[in-house]
Amino acid sequence: GFDYVSTPVVTISGGNGTGASARANLKSIDHSVSFNATADSARVDLTDSTIGFSTFHKFRNGEKVIYKTFGQTAVNGISTDAIYYVHTVGVSTVKLYKSETEAVNVGVNTVILSGFGVGVHNLLHNQNIFDRKDIPFYQGVFS
Repeated sequence: GFDYVSTPVVTISGGNGTGASARANLKSIDHSVSFNATADSARVDLTDSTIGFSTFHKFRNGEKVIYKTFGQTAVNGISTDAIYYVHTVGVSTVKLYKSETEAVNVGVNTVILSGFGVGVHNLLHNQNIFDRKDIPFYQGVFS
């Protein structure tokens, strides 16, 4: 699994086990998705103010991200190393907002993208994201 916001509950049922328990081991990971900011790539849509990716972005509505340009020219309308909040338009496209509330309650205050950037940029997730590492069994009596 990916993108747990809290530790999942593991339920054990069936079989002859008595008192068996398990706990999900989670690890914190960085999550970022890259996009080509140039006009030729067609990833930045100035008409709809969207950013598209070549893969599934895995973002949730209202998720906080940091815009990274790696020293290249930024897309007009957004600032390098600034914090934005994502609203998913599809599995590979997002819009950016300046607050979590605006990103969740879409319709007003979309960040307007007004010019293309240079090079490959990314949106970096800025909260703890957890990925399931494994689920070990801790105890149990089996007959």
